[in-house]
Amino acid sequence: HESLVYGVLSRVSSEMWVHQVNEFLLLVECELPVTLN
Repeated sequence: HESLVYGVLSRVSSEMWVHQVNEFLLLVECELPVTLN
């Protein structure tokens, strides 16, 4: 039972981490051209 809860928590945290990285990459793609110019 504990392993099931741990698996769900690790999956949720990893999905949140991926979402954070995707948002960061989108932010960089939007901000980078402005910074370069």
